Parts: sequence; C-alpha cells; structure tokens
Amino acid sequence: MSMKSLNILRVLVVGSMMLCGSAHAFAATFDSIAVDDDAATSGGQAGYGVGEGSSADEAKREAMKQCRSSGNHSCEVAVTYQRCGAYASSKKNSGTGTGETEKAASAAAMDNCGISACRLVVADCVGKE
Repeated sequence: MSMKSLNILRVLVVGSMMLCGSAHAFAATFDSIAVDDDAATSGGQAGYGVGEGSSADEAKREAMKQCRSSGNHSCEVAVTYQRCGAYASSKKNSGTGTGETEKAASAAAMDNCGISACRLVVADCVGKE
C-alpha cells in the first residue's frame, strides 16, 4: 500500500469514528419536569419527577411516572425542553423557565414565578445524569 493510500485510509477511519461518536449529540431528545405542588406546600418544597424521551410525549410520560413513583399523587407536567428547564414555586405562585444552561433556566423560572418568596424546586438539562 502506498503512503498516499495509507493516509487516505487513516482519514476515513478517523472521520468515521468521529461521526459515530457524535451521533448521540445530534439525537433529538427531550426532558420534562412534572410537579405535585399544592396550596399547602411551602415555596420550593413541591414533589417532582424528571423524565427523558426521544419525543416530547415520551418525556412527559416518564416525568409523570417518576413524579408518582416518588410518592406524589397530583402530578402535572410543568415544562418540556430540549436543552435545560427549571421549576420554581412559592406558596401561591409558580414559574417555569428554559434556557441553554441550567443557570439560565433557573433564572427564568425564578423570574416567571414573580415574587421574592419563590424558591427553585428543580433544574435539569438534557443528558444530565
């Protein structure tokens, strides 16, 4: 095999390895947060579950399952996202947020909750273990 053929082969092998390794990064995945937050719950104390799926509906179903399996009975999906999402609450208000980072999603949830008594309940990013 000539040196030129060997170099072409190396490029092809490395290129295919890079494509295979990055396939997960391009897979469309969703996460959802389901919460059980009633009037008797203090700010930031809501029960919740986080679910992941290959579709928004699958992520919502998984979040509801996780919320219920944590002992919560009145779970509702609060937010579904493809990057990061968060939920904040007080005794009377709640808010959700999404963003490119957990910090951005958390800030949006706190802003959308609207009052200083709000506390962050949960923040999550797709792919986070």
